[in-house]
Order: sequence, then C-alpha cells, then structure tokens
Amino acid sequence: MTPPTIAIGTITRRRADMLKKLLDSYVAMQRPADANLIFIIVENDDAKTLTAQIDAFQTSVDAPVIYDLEQTPAIPLARNKVLELALEHGCDFLTFVDDDEFVDQDWLVKIYRAMDAHNLDLAGGPIRQVPYTDELSFWQKHQLDFTNEILAKRHEEYRDRIHESDDALMKIYSNNWCCRLSFVKENDLRFSTELLVSGGSDLRFCNDLRDQGGRIGWVQDAWLTETIPPHRLTLRYFYKRSRDHATLRHYFSPKRRGRLIKISVSRSLEAVLSLIAVPIKGPRYFIKTIRKAALAAGAMTALFGGQSKHYKI
Repeated sequence: MTPPTIAIGTITRRRADMLKKLLDSYVAMQRPADANLIFIIVENDDAKTLTAQIDAFQTSVDAPVIYDLEQTPAIPLARNKVLELALEHGCDFLTFVDDDEFVDQDWLVKIYRAMDAHNLDLAGGPIRQVPYTDELSFWQKHQLDFTNEILAKRHEEYRDRIHESDDALMKIYSNNWCCRLSFVKENDLRFSTELLVSGGSDLRFCNDLRDQGGRIGWVQDAWLTETIPPHRLTLRYFYKRSRDHATLRHYFSPKRRGRLIKISVSRSLEAVLSLIAVPIKGPRYFIKTIRKAALAAGAMTALFGGQSKHYKI
C-alpha cells in the first residue's frame, strides 16, 4: 500500500525572519512513520525574495520543497495556490501554519494521527502566543496575557466538545489546520475569493466543508506557537483587530437590525462597567474595556452594512 503524502503548506509575505523560525521548526519536527512529506511555500508578493532562504531549507529537509509565487496580494488567493499545488502533486492531506508561527516537535504526528484515527476531514489545534521581544511595556504584557486567556478558553471549550462529539460551532482557522484532500476534491472546496481583505476565508472553508457533510475535529495536544511583534501589541491594534473580528462574525451569522443594536448597546454598557471596575480589578479590566468597546463597534459596523478590511494592503 502506498503511504499517504502530507503537504505542509505555508503562505508568506515580508516576514523573512519569522519564516526562518517556522522553517527551522519544520526541520526539527517529528514525522509520521507511515507518511511522506512535501513542503509547499507560496510567497504572496510582487516577486520572489526568499530563494536563498528556501534553498537553505531544502538542503536541511529530506523531502521535496515547492516554492511558488502569488502576485495578487490576497490571503485567499495564496491559500488556493497552495491547495492547487497539493492537489496537482497527488497529496492526501494538507496542513497550514502561518508564517509568524512555529510548531511543537510532535505537532504534525499528533494532528495527522487524529485525522487518521477519527476519520476527520478537517482538524485544528490550539495555539499559544509569545512576544517577539522580551522587552514588553506594562500594557503590552497585560494585552498578551489577556489574549492568551481568550485562546485558552477557546481551547477548553473545543476540548469539551470533542468528548461530546459535537463540532456544530467549532471554528477551524488556518493558523493550525489539517485537511483531507480527497474530501476537498470530491466537493470542489476552495478558499472564498469574496473575502480578499476582510479575513475569514478559512472560516468560510470550514463552514462549507461542514455543510457538505465533512467531519471536523479538535486535536487538543497538537500545539504551535505564534510570535507577536511589537506593532501588534498596541492597544490601538488590539481594538481594531477585535472590532474587525466582531464585524466578520456578524457577516457569517447575519442578525436583524434590532438584534445588532441590542448587542452594540449591551457591549457598550459592559465596556463602561469594565472601565469603572479598573481601579478595583486592575489593568486587565482596562484591556477588557477596549475589547467590549470593539465588539460594540463591530456590531454597529455590521448594522450599517460595513465589512472588515483588516488585511487590506
């Protein structure tokens, strides 16, 4: 029997130093004994800028490396380029990891084993965030801690759903992602090109796969780490990202105008209460205030038909 082939997919744009850390973690990671690997790296830029880095990576891994280009600056197009290349090369599974992340040594073994053992068509796993530099300001540290708390809560929620065999509301994002390509091919699934700058094409893919009867799972011990640069550890960025995610969430789950107004008012009141509590509860509640205000703004953006433009270049 021919062993399955796993495509390790990565898209990247102007993050050469972070990409190196990811590629180094690929070199060090354990491999399933019963599978072959192929690495597919697509640069989303005007021209290739990583040839020397990719060549060095090729000499370090005992597996084929495909390096290609998607010139239109759009995440869904770059993801689709990776997907098409994986299908062209007859791969059986495709993973995605973002170029600002790096994998635990046993990540691939665990996510692949779970896909195989539970006959999953799409699976995701947990992430933790670490700073790009240890020199964090007071507010940067609290912002990072708050975000990691949110990620931990999602992980706990999804872990509980595994035990209940419930994937009804499970959202699998491409920052830690593995898909069975036979299901993708049979159902002609792709990342939506309607969501070029808003984000969410991976969530649309997850929803489409579920709607076609695909099995979705959460691999609770398939960990990886996201590196957060200083420009993403500002209160302004935290607000904008939280607002845009809220707007996108309402895009995928449309609500009546009255419901959106109610959500916005409710989140605004929660923001006020959190702000009042800051002197007693501490700085964490100031971060919470910003998030609640962002959620209120996201609902109002959706109310007036606005969309997220978080990834507009």
